[in-house]
Amino acid sequence: SNLERLSQKGGVCTKELVDFHPFYFFIVTYHFAGDKYDKRLSEFHIYHSTLTCFSEGLLKNKFWGVWSCCPKNWKSFSSSCYFISSKQRSWKESQENCSTMEAHLVVINSKEEQDFLTWNLNKSHDYFVGLSDPKGQRHWQWIDQTPYNQNTTFWHPGEPNRVQERCVVLNYREQWGWNDIFCAHVQSSICEMMKIYL
Repeated sequence: SNLERLSQKGGVCTKELVDFHPFYFFIVTYHFAGDKYDKRLSEFHIYHSTLTCFSEGLLKNKFWGVWSCCPKNWKSFSSSCYFISSKQRSWKESQENCSTMEAHLVVINSKEEQDFLTWNLNKSHDYFVGLSDPKGQRHWQWIDQTPYNQNTTFWHPGEPNRVQERCVVLNYREQWGWNDIFCAHVQSSICEMMKIYL
């Protein structure tokens, strides 16, 4: 079975069946164990000891061919995993923290993604995202080199407003939006990584 195949990748699996008629959703917790990791997992398991994996089937005990996985305690949306950190750090420190987890500060590509994130955020916190203006010339750049698209931005009215403010937070002002701030200010942050497919 696919569950056995998942276990053969070097881990121990525990399975939970969630029934949302007419579909059955299988959520598996994958614990790294032993030394049989395939190449895709060989470095990843250094940073994350447990994955939560998701598959779905039309019938009980029938799985699709692929598991999509995120590290335990990360949020899953589309093809990405997200970690929301309430610890206060500068933008640079926030990005370094994401890097230690094989991730980067979040890159927001759609309204649906932003809505998913804000549903999980605390309105009293500001969260660094992976958007910055390194040279202070209003040339905004995403941390992963995704092209900056003016048509997919969520700035608060009147923002960005100061060239000295070169980093971006997601925060709440009657509604969620983006605000440019000084990079040295300490804020919460959101890390993103691509899902692991097994």
